[in-house]
This record gives sequence, C-alpha cells and structure tokens, in this order.
Amino acid sequence: MARPASKYLIPVGSAAIVYYSASYYWNKNKSDSSLGGGIFHIPVRSRSHDGRVVTKENPITVLSQAEIERKLTNHAVSYSIPRAGERRGRWRYETAAVASNAPIEDAHAEMIIRSGEPGTQVLVGSGATTSPGQPLSGDMLFFAIMDGHSGYNTSRLLAKTLIPSVALELSSLSAAPNDANDATKGWLSYLKSFIPFTHRNTSSASHHPLLSSYPFASDPKYVSTAIQTAFANLDSNIVRAPIQHINALGKLPLDRESEAYQLAVANLLPALSGSCALLAILDQAREDLYVACTGDSRAVAGYKVPALQGNKWEADDLSIDQTGRSRSELERIQSEHPTSEASAVIRSGRVLGSLEPTRAFGDARYKWTKEFQERLGTLFNVADSGVPTRIRAPPDDLLTPPYVTSRPEVTHRKVSFSTSSSNPSPSSAPAVAPPLRFVVLATDGLWDKLSSSAVVDLVGGYLDRSSHSPSVTSVKPDGWTYTDTNVATHLIRNALAGNALTKQPGQWGLSQLMSIPAPYSRRYRDDITVTVVWWEDDDEQTVAEATLAKAKL
Repeated sequence: MARPASKYLIPVGSAAIVYYSASYYWNKNKSDSSLGGGIFHIPVRSRSHDGRVVTKENPITVLSQAEIERKLTNHAVSYSIPRAGERRGRWRYETAAVASNAPIEDAHAEMIIRSGEPGTQVLVGSGATTSPGQPLSGDMLFFAIMDGHSGYNTSRLLAKTLIPSVALELSSLSAAPNDANDATKGWLSYLKSFIPFTHRNTSSASHHPLLSSYPFASDPKYVSTAIQTAFANLDSNIVRAPIQHINALGKLPLDRESEAYQLAVANLLPALSGSCALLAILDQAREDLYVACTGDSRAVAGYKVPALQGNKWEADDLSIDQTGRSRSELERIQSEHPTSEASAVIRSGRVLGSLEPTRAFGDARYKWTKEFQERLGTLFNVADSGVPTRIRAPPDDLLTPPYVTSRPEVTHRKVSFSTSSSNPSPSSAPAVAPPLRFVVLATDGLWDKLSSSAVVDLVGGYLDRSSHSPSVTSVKPDGWTYTDTNVATHLIRNALAGNALTKQPGQWGLSQLMSIPAPYSRRYRDDITVTVVWWEDDDEQTVAEATLAKAKL
C-alpha cells in the first residue's frame, strides 16, 4: 500500500475536502532470499586504475516472481468514493508507481472537494444556476502526478502544494466583495497552509469557493488562466525563495549552524532539482474536464465507440509532450530569445543541450543568472555545506535566462459524468458521440513503452471485464496480459512486459527489466507513476459487484 504523506477529511461549511493525499515512495531495493535464478548481463562503464573509460559486462541475477510482484504492486492503491448529486454512483481511481531511481523521483497527489449541504449555489452545465437553499449537484476532483529529475525535492514539494495552489487561485474566480464567512476563511486557510510562499488576501473570497454561481468559474478561458497563474506563481516562489534567503546570509564566512543558513539550504533544494507536472480537474457540477500539462507527462481520455462487431475504444490525447523534439516548443523558445541564440537554445533535442523537457518547475539552473549561480558555487561547493549535491556550473550558453517555463498548456473538454448518456468526444468525431469513460495520467516512463491508443485499449479491456478480477488466462488474444486487480498496475506490467504478438526474439521482458538495480536500471526504464480515473453509475456498479461476488463463490 502507498504511504500517503497527508490525508484529511475536513468539513468547512457547505464544502468539504473529502480526501487529499500527496504520496511518494522510497525504493528500498530489498533482496529476495529465494532468487528466481538465471543470469543475464548488462554493459557497465567505469574508469580503470589509469583513468581510462572501460566497459565490462555486469552479471544480473533474475529476481524471483514473488519479488517482481512485490515491486510491481507495493505502491498500488485503489479508491471507490460515492458521488454527489441526484444520480448515484461512484468515483473510482487507482494509482501505482514503480521506481527505477533510488529513491523514486515521481510523486502524485489527489484532492476531492464535496458539497451537498443546503444553501450552496452552483453553476450547472451551460449556465443554469441553482437557487439558494438547494443542494450542490456535484463534486470537484483534482489529480496530479509529478515527474521529478535531478532529485526528488521539487516533485515532493509539488505533491504538497500544487493542488492547493490551483484550488486557491480558482477560488478567486468565485470572489464577490464582502462575501466571506468563517467557514470560507477556514477553508482557504487550510489550502494556504500547504503553500509556504502565499500571501493571498482571503477577505473578499466567495461564500462558497470553487463551487459557486459566479460566471467566471464556468468560463474555460478564465479557468485556464487561473490554472496557469497558479502554476507560474508557485514556480516563481520556488525559484525566487533561495535568492532572497541567500542574499540575507551576508558575507563569508557563513554560520552554517544558524537558522538563516539552514532555511536557505532547505529552500535551495527544490530549486536545484526539477519536476514536470500534470494536473486533471473534473468538475461534476459544470460537466468540465481540465488538464494542465507542464513537461512531458501525458494525459489521455478513453471513449467507448460502437462498432459493427462489439465496441471499440478511442483515445483522445489531452496533453502534448513538451520537449526539445517538439517543433512548436522549439519555435516558442526561439521567439523568446535573441536571434543570435536561435541555434543554441535547443541542441540535440534538449534545452541548451542538456534538459529534455522544455517546461518544468524548479530547474533554476536554466532560470537564474550566471552570476548568481557562480555565487552559489562559491558558497556551497565546500565541505560540510549541508547541500547534499554539488552545485553544477551554469550552462555555457546561458545568456538570457529563463529558458524553461512552468506555464502549462491547458486542455478543456465537456464531459457528462454518466456512463449511459452521450457527451462531446474529440473534435474529429461525429456531433453525437458516446461518453468519455476514463482518464489516464502517467509520467513519461509509461509513454516510453506504450502509445496512447495502446493504453486506452488496455484500460478499456480492463473495464470491459465486469468483475475486474484476475483472469484465468493471463494472456488474451490481443497479446496483452490481464492478471491485475489494479488497472494502474495492469498498465505498468504490460508496459514493461511488452505485447506477446509484437515482442521481438531476444527482447527483454518484465523479469529482466525489474531485476536490474538502480542506478543501472535508469538506462532501461524510467520511474513510472500512473493514475486512472473513471466513474460508474449505480446500476453498473451493482452488476460488477454481483459478478465479482459470484466469481469468488
């Protein structure tokens, strides 16, 4: 099971956060006493006694099946939560994470805001509002995954602060003068408690933040701008906080035992490392889905499409990978810098020839001035500095920072959160289309192995199995393996194992990839974190539970 860093159930007036968690894991690399047997080799480069780089074949023992299963399922969690509103049913979401780095640099977080008490107003659908005294008609759900790099400090900070930052910014869309009460202030103070940098004034907050009847809260243009503002403000504080604290330290020699020094080091770490971030917001009341992407994690939606022979699943990419290989990202970065830097801003598909994602939190090496970075090296590249990593020299071509932004691209879809009614599907689909059934968020470790369409087929195949229980026949005719009760683990297993129909002779499979220890494993697979969100009506849930009970008997 996952070990959430935080979990709360906090009623605040007519709105309540029914669940919030931020999770990250340590990869302990425990060994199994009963080895699976078998040896294979990987090339490992090292320096010989005379300084030459040599390559040798390093033997790897294949782990036992029990140890592989433990590593696959150790951080898999599943939740089923009753939905608000007249149409009964449940929100379902499942998450799994498998580490390659030690410790893992991925993280994830979730928050569900529920309101159902009398007196709450809400904007429903395309503009109708409930009258005072009527119950709220829906929940608001937030799901985020973070893909850290150069360490885990940024991703872990985002796991605690990103969703509260966005929720706090969205509450401003519902603001009305002189409309705050104690419950609202308490709710906003709860969100602010996760954000050490914020100084937002809540005196003019809405009576019912987020779930209110003010029109800005239902306009995709304003909602998207609020999400982008929250991302940008949070990253600005991550990058600027070390500057402020270090400027306050004074001249050398520094008192490394002082509180000011310790605070400077603590603020420095999330800025030195970096993280991509992917956020999905499901607004049941307004029937909206928003996905905000900073970096190269990806979200994809699955639609069930009627076909002549049964049904098929259709994928809708909700984000675009933001890397130096993207033509649009190259042109964007070139437009933000002098023409003399056009050939240097992206080299070999990487920012300044080094960083693959073009958008990220932290990564201050690409945002701070060269002078400040050189000063950091002088201060902290010494013995007993308290900084666990050496301050790298600034990139050679760093001339006009910043070169990396945290500003996300935001995608919006209208969604009917029912499995039986129709709602808009991708723009290329007919006007009348089947409903969107699920959303998958995953770090790029999954997309390195699987396409969007393959992921949708795998999740669709999982949902089509009414009991969601392990199959007697593990490999289906489509070549994929169906043995997991957690759909996120199901995706990770198939990503690493490969498709039985297309797998090449001699191609490594699950046993080999899971047996390679850190740090060597990073050459063959990345950290993988997956969250799958779907929803079920009561009738569908009852059938699934009855089928599962019958299967157990």
